[in-house]
Amino acid sequence: MPTVSLLLKAADVLMFRDSRPFDAGDSGAQSIFPTPQTVAGAVRTWLLRSASADLKTLKGVAPSAAAMQSWAARYIPEALWVVEASLMGPLLMVEGGPRYPLPRHLAICRSSTSSYRVASPLQAKLPGRSYFPRLAGASDLLPVRPRGSEDFDLASGGLIGQAQMSAALQADGTIAASDVDGLAEYMLDEHRLGIGVNAGAHTAEKGMIYSGRFLRPDHGVSLRVDITSTDAALRQKLGAAHQKAPWLRLGGEGRVAGIEILDAVALPCAITDWPAERFTTCLITPGRFADGGWLPRLPGCRLVAAAGVAPVSCSGWNSVEGRPTETRYAVMAGAVYFWERIPDAPDIADPHGTSLCDQLEERQAGWGYCLRGEWNYV
Repeated sequence: MPTVSLLLKAADVLMFRDSRPFDAGDSGAQSIFPTPQTVAGAVRTWLLRSASADLKTLKGVAPSAAAMQSWAARYIPEALWVVEASLMGPLLMVEGGPRYPLPRHLAICRSSTSSYRVASPLQAKLPGRSYFPRLAGASDLLPVRPRGSEDFDLASGGLIGQAQMSAALQADGTIAASDVDGLAEYMLDEHRLGIGVNAGAHTAEKGMIYSGRFLRPDHGVSLRVDITSTDAALRQKLGAAHQKAPWLRLGGEGRVAGIEILDAVALPCAITDWPAERFTTCLITPGRFADGGWLPRLPGCRLVAAAGVAPVSCSGWNSVEGRPTETRYAVMAGAVYFWERIPDAPDIADPHGTSLCDQLEERQAGWGYCLRGEWNYV
């Protein structure tokens, strides 16, 4: 299936926030890095509008893949490919290439902070310890640590390039600490004041002054989204949409971003051949799993250990219905799962570059995409 990369280049500052309300005078309008559903919704809206779809007919349609396909087949069959396509992202793209979330199984020693080393599972649990006490079903997971006896801390955030991610997927990989960047190096906080407007009178609302923290992408920084479709004419159809509107609305506050269409940007290669007896899956986009849980399902595989998998709450805004979306739990990008194949289990497809999410609509929106690596016991 053809895949094309889109680069979304902000025309000004951007605002992405959850659906929690804030009052006049609050500084709670703080932008965060966008979730997959936010960017996927913006891209699909751009494509549907370019096909002259009446988005008002979407009101009341359930946010499921089957319901969206039925809607498109009824109202705009020529754009059915838009709702059936799968998106992956957003990822950060800079002039030096793509940036990926720092895998959470990388450890930095407290006595020497010059490099990160890959941590791996111990061969047995330490007595009296529970490493994920609040996660259902995690009591049997093994602890992870790097080789050696030094005190260490596991990674808690950051961004790395393509070469560094390839190193992090290796069982004995190391990364220089100087190669790890923070999001603030690419997206700057910018404080602005806003005034509430009366939609009927088109005048300022008395007392409705609020402050907000926006994201301003640095020069050469954009958001990357990969779109995959069964339609062989994907590139041509994206080009036709771009001719009609070379920009889209992205996030809140009416902000816009220009669109650049590229050949698919390659992901880091998997380290070992497939099938593999032991492998890791590292999330490069946040993951949503069954019942708000933390654990993806891989048939024929046993989860041995994990790093950075505690879920956090997230929500968004349904622009068609004019209301918040349901608050759900997601595992943050950078989470790492350590798997072993169950002997004699049927083969499964290579998870590298695919989504681990259970529901089709979440896979199509870009949640839960992963890269496959290797690991050995400490």
